[in-house]
This record gives sequence, structure tokens and C-alpha cells, in this order.
Amino acid sequence: MKTVSLIYTYGLKNSGDMAINLGAFDLLLDLGVRIKAFSKSDETDIEYQKSKHYINEYYPTVQLFGGPFKYNRDEGKLKSISNHFNGYIKTVGLNEDQKFIQLLTSSDFIIFNGGNLLRSESLIDYARLRALMYPLKKAYEKKVPYIMLPHSASVINKRGKKLLSSNLNEAKQIFTREDKSYQYLSEMFPESKIEESIDLAFFIKDNDKAKQEFQKKYNDTFNKTSSKIAFTLRTQVVGDLGELSTSKKNEILDVIRKTLEHYISKSNYEVILIVQTRKDINVTQQIYNEYKSTGRITFIEEYDTLVLREIYRNCNLLIGMRLHSIILALSTNTPSIGYFEKQWGFKNPGLMEKFELPYKLVEDKATDLIEESSEVLDNISTHKIKIMDTIEKEEVKIKTRLKSLFIEKSEIMKNY
Repeated sequence: MKTVSLIYTYGLKNSGDMAINLGAFDLLLDLGVRIKAFSKSDETDIEYQKSKHYINEYYPTVQLFGGPFKYNRDEGKLKSISNHFNGYIKTVGLNEDQKFIQLLTSSDFIIFNGGNLLRSESLIDYARLRALMYPLKKAYEKKVPYIMLPHSASVINKRGKKLLSSNLNEAKQIFTREDKSYQYLSEMFPESKIEESIDLAFFIKDNDKAKQEFQKKYNDTFNKTSSKIAFTLRTQVVGDLGELSTSKKNEILDVIRKTLEHYISKSNYEVILIVQTRKDINVTQQIYNEYKSTGRITFIEEYDTLVLREIYRNCNLLIGMRLHSIILALSTNTPSIGYFEKQWGFKNPGLMEKFELPYKLVEDKATDLIEESSEVLDNISTHKIKIMDTIEKEEVKIKTRLKSLFIEKSEIMKNY
């Protein structure tokens, strides 16, 4: 049995991040490999402890270890500066953690987990990217082949391009999670082996334990005969590093209100507001408080990725602003429409175009999303077939490619 080192796994603060982990686990376990996973957080971080407990509950065969850097956005400024300085020292080869390096590189492959990490527009982006690429630098030094699972890209400046060039060119394979990132990276790094795929969260398998938990927590909510229209809201800038401007936030909420009111006014519909990222609580609670007196709206706060899949499975449509809320819904064959801020990157429109589903950008100055949602509901069978076919084809494609890489490595070792 082959062993792979999966670097990095994400925490539970954002269910979309955890969804990437779980999709990677299911994809790799289906290929019959043993997984050593390395967190983005170090072992002293409370987020590491929480995610380890969660992963152990659902994926007991996956070994989880802490990452090489101390990194926590919620720490004080001085502590953060100290952690970043110590991290930089490691990236230039000083004061390295030899135990981490040995654990990481004593595998047949190093698998760089998917996500939205390939961006470098600022000096802060560059510093973060330099740290993220550190394990691949160690893989190259130790002659361990590595693969990059599906990523999206955003703006990469000259400094970032220089840093990424050698790391990407040495990868045995790079997957992107939508066409726009594929085109962008292929043009920027023509010597790299890049192939288009889809987000890892699409490969999460159904889980009986999660289904039981869903029934226990939400059976009363979803037992009603009315059609369920789910919403996920977002008013954060890219990377969730702060709130959008007040004017932009108001513009977004006006569109949400008008769309939501359309469905609340119909006797056969019910609106479900879903929070799956803690930074979305306030804005979602605000909208819920405005309409709760109608008795036609439900507020759900849930961070268990596998339970969230069951919630979306039991909805008729999702109007989503969180990318991974849309992905989790689509993974259960629930159609979605998207509403995005342009600065959030290629990943959002790229996903919707892949599945031939409608979306609007805030910059389009739409007044509501009624026309788009009505089109999907009127043609729901066609959309469901497209969703199911796309996921099945992409899963076969990425598994076939990964198998060929694993076999290729075995053949090389036999002849060595």
C-alpha cells in the first residue's frame, strides 16, 4: 500500500475548507493509499485540536499531524509578527523541524491539498505563498515526487510568478478546479503539467453517521411539504480579511431581500438561511431578524461539513454566495445559482459556467435573482442530469490520472 503525505489540511472555522479536506481523503482512500495529513496549524493551536477530533470521528484511518508553522490570524500583533519571522527563518533553511521533514518526506508521494492558495498580489500574499511552498521545496530536495490537487488562482504578480515557477514546473501534475484558473496558469506557466478538474469537495462520499445526525437535529424543519429555497450570505472581502464597504454591503442585501421576499410571499415555499462560516453569522442573523415574524423563514447555523451536505440535499434550490455552499449542494445534486463579488476571484464564475448554472456578479447591478432562480426551478430535471454527469466524468478523470502517476512511480522503483 502506498503512503502519501497530504499537505495542508484546513480547520473547522470554515466548513468549505473542511470540505476540501474530506474530498481529498475520500478521493485518495478510494485509490487505496494510506494518508498522513499535515495541518495548516501547528499542534498547539486549538483549531488543530478541533479538526483532529472531527477527522478522527469520520476518517479514523487518516493520521493527522501539525504543520511546520505557527499561524493564527486571531493572535495578537506582536505574536503574529514573531510567528511570521520564525516561519521565514525556516523557509530559508534555518532552525528547521527535522521531525516534520522526516514525516513529510517518508512517503511515496507528497500531495499538495486543493484550495485557493495560488495568488500573489501583495507582499503579504508573497510571504504567505513562500511559507506554503516550503513543503514542496523539501520534497524536491529529498527527491519525493509531488502532485497539486485542484486549485483556483487569482492575480499572481512578477514576484509571485518567480517563486511559483520552479515549484509548479517540478510537480508531476497540477490540477485546477475550473477553466478560468486553468487558462490563467497554463499561460503563465507553460512548462508545467496542468489539467482542469473540479473542486475536491465534489468527491466527498455519503456518510451514514452524518445522515443520522441530520435526522436528529433537523428532521422537524425538513419534514414539512413546502419547497425549500436555501440562501448563504457573504459580505466579506477576499480571504475573509474584513467586511466589504457599507455601500457594497447594502447593495448586496437589497438584492437578497427582494429575492427572499418573492419566495416568502408564495404559500408553497419556505426560506432557509444557512450559516456555514462563522464570519457570516451577523449578516445572516440580520436578515433573519427582519423576516422571522413571517413564520416562513428558518435560520440554521451548522459547521459539520457532512451534515451540511444532508441539509442541502433536502433543499430544492440554493441561492449561494459562499462557493463551498454551492459545491456541497451540487455534490448532492441540488441545483444552485450564484451571487458573487468580482474580487472573490475566478473560482466562482468558473464553477457556475462549468455546470451551466446562472450567476450574477454584484458589479452587474442586478435588482434581484428571481429570473435566474425561476429558470433553474423550471428546468430542474435538466440541471440535475448535467450536475450528476459532470461530477461522475470528472471523478473518473482525476482518479485515472492519479492511478497512472502512482503506477509510474512503482515502475520507476522496480527498475531502480
